[in-house]
Amino acid sequence: MECAPTTDDLFDTKTYPLSQPESPDYCDAASQAWSALAASNCAALAGLLKPETVAAMRIEAEHAVPQATYTKAWLNPYFSTPPSDVPESHPLWRVVLRCHGMIRADRFSPDGVIWSVFRNGDPTRFVAACLGYEKLHTYRDPYGCVNVNVQEPGHAFS
Repeated sequence: MECAPTTDDLFDTKTYPLSQPESPDYCDAASQAWSALAASNCAALAGLLKPETVAAMRIEAEHAVPQATYTKAWLNPYFSTPPSDVPESHPLWRVVLRCHGMIRADRFSPDGVIWSVFRNGDPTRFVAACLGYEKLHTYRDPYGCVNVNVQEPGHAFS
């Protein structure tokens, strides 16, 4: 019987000591992310996943591509209908064709790397710390909690 991959197996824990929330390095990494968010509303956690983890996830996703569900719709960035009092020049009226495929959670092996990353609580706790929250919760919808976007030639996910 194989054991599930650990945080150290999946993530770059030298740069992001995810399983050591009391360590100075953990606090430093979270503070750097917090500073980036404060400066530009974006914090990239470059290299958080080990390259071999990304490679294994890609293989799993590629095997599931035939099971993707495709949608096409003209949408604004907020997926909403603009209020009637908003002028047509407003960004709410800027629509683009969004065409993409999604592979839902139940299409992936529960013993695979994709699910192992999702079920690992250490990165969730770290992201909560980066955002200044005490705790975050993962999405528990059995189909939407883990999904992979599929982009075929000519598709757009805007």
